[in-house]
Amino acid sequence: MIVIDQERLFNESRYGQAILAEIRALSQKLAAENRRIEQELEAEEKALAEKRKRMEPGEFRVLAEDFNTRVEKIRKEQAAKEQAILGRLNERRLKFFSDVGRLVLRLTKEVGADIVLDKRVTIYAVPAADMTDRLIALVDRELVPPPEEGHTAPVPPLPPAPGPAAPQAPALGGFSLGTPLSAPDAGSTAPPPRNAPPGPPSGGD
Repeated sequence: MIVIDQERLFNESRYGQAILAEIRALSQKLAAENRRIEQELEAEEKALAEKRKRMEPGEFRVLAEDFNTRVEKIRKEQAAKEQAILGRLNERRLKFFSDVGRLVLRLTKEVGADIVLDKRVTIYAVPAADMTDRLIALVDRELVPPPEEGHTAPVPPLPPAPGPAAPQAPALGGFSLGTPLSAPDAGSTAPPPRNAPPGPPSGGD
């Protein structure tokens, strides 16, 4: 019997680190894009707030609804991009462990083992049964593509976690993405929504 720490194998092998570096780069790019979009929407919302002071409620309502519709569309698009990154990580992990499988088989033959256990589900095993370091060395020697093929240099591993996980890109948020813009009803004396400038004096459309 041998024991393998699958998370260490993925996080500490150069092959696994190249995958993590790729996913991290995609997540950072998405995070930067989210920040840029958020700033643009904040500027547009401020411009709409200024227009609101000079517009009739009905006119402003049309602009507010259009803005809210576009914000919701952007939210869904950015969330889909984040899910695509998670899907990419899952695909890369599956390919990684598929490629590693033949090396695990070779290792079991070399040491005469007929059982391989994941360290996370092992209650106790003698230290000599842990073949993680040996398998990492084997992966580094045989499975890491050469640098000229575009793979990045090793990076510090992410903290281990059960099951696939990816760096999270911050979701769009702030200002009033979660609070749609609204125009007051004609003749209403109710206070305007929170964080929104006061609407035009009551008096009807």
